[in-house]
Amino acid sequence: MTQLVFVHGVATRQTPAYAAEVQLRDDRFRKLALGKEAGIRNPFWGDLGASFAFGEQCLPRSGDVPTPFSLGGGGEILGATGGVSIAEIAAVDFPAAVDTLYAVLIETAATQNRQLDPEEFSEMQAAAAYAEVHTAPTWVKPDMTDAAFIDALRERLQREPPAAYGLLDRLKAAAGTVLDRGRNLVSSGVLGLTRDKLNPMAARFIGDVFVYLRGGAVRADIRHRVVAELLAARADATAKDEPLVVVGHSLGGVILYDLLTDPAGAGLPEGFAIDVLLTVGSQPGFFEELKLFAASDKSIPSPGRPLAAKPAAVARWWNVYDPVDVLSFRCQGIFDGVEDFMFSSMTGVIDAHTSYFMRPRFFERLRSRLQALA
Repeated sequence: MTQLVFVHGVATRQTPAYAAEVQLRDDRFRKLALGKEAGIRNPFWGDLGASFAFGEQCLPRSGDVPTPFSLGGGGEILGATGGVSIAEIAAVDFPAAVDTLYAVLIETAATQNRQLDPEEFSEMQAAAAYAEVHTAPTWVKPDMTDAAFIDALRERLQREPPAAYGLLDRLKAAAGTVLDRGRNLVSSGVLGLTRDKLNPMAARFIGDVFVYLRGGAVRADIRHRVVAELLAARADATAKDEPLVVVGHSLGGVILYDLLTDPAGAGLPEGFAIDVLLTVGSQPGFFEELKLFAASDKSIPSPGRPLAAKPAAVARWWNVYDPVDVLSFRCQGIFDGVEDFMFSSMTGVIDAHTSYFMRPRFFERLRSRLQALA
């Protein structure tokens, strides 16, 4: 099996929703990528992140009644012109459509504080496997109804119909949710959606970054919590002769690179090793471009040293980015020994940064790559 350490990113706080998210994410890692016996650790540092003294009063919100700067008042910013159905997405990118459908099912289950039942999980795995092989099936038509698309997909999976209509109804409801989100964007306007979701995420991202970069006791505490779980996972991996995979999402990837390029300062023992480092929607490349790491060398790049070094403790480094996620960055061309992988979530700018681990296709591809290494 595998030992996994997951280091979360920015704007993560200890709430009931976060606890449910961790449980569901662990479940997906075990069932879709690593195996049911995988050991998973989730060091939490969000309580040490940025706090807003005035409760984020600095952020514009859609409910505000602003005073226009112009004497005559301001105009409105209109939203998009319509929603997009699952079938329309499938005609462009079939695997992404399947992923989106089941991601909404996962999100819905999370809001109900439940895990996917065995029937849901089994069908999700079968659909993900089918989409990996059949990336552009000819039976998909953009003018299909969502119900017809789901019926046709299930027929191709050559599976027995559900014992009850519950799963079928949930899938079709999920397809309707995708379309309704587009419609809601029209009715509420892009401006309101951006204010209420994107601005807080950006503010908390900047705040958590500043807290970590400021140094001192808080930064030391964050590093200590992560290192403690890394050492425990390494000990288990060694004792059980298992690989150690470490995942850093968002600022979690930056924290990991910072620790691993300063092992003595971080309290990591000589010989500490990670089999796979996976940074997802993360910013090590951006930070290194700005030379913000303790290990950053301003003489790089130079003719003799064109790239910054990969952490010596890491055997293999994979960096996953979504071109729509404005908080994710490439690493190839900056670091030596890293592989960049593009993962398109087929979602909007607002949701892209937090959707990686809601996508069955993400876990399916991780499983395939880990199996190829084995």
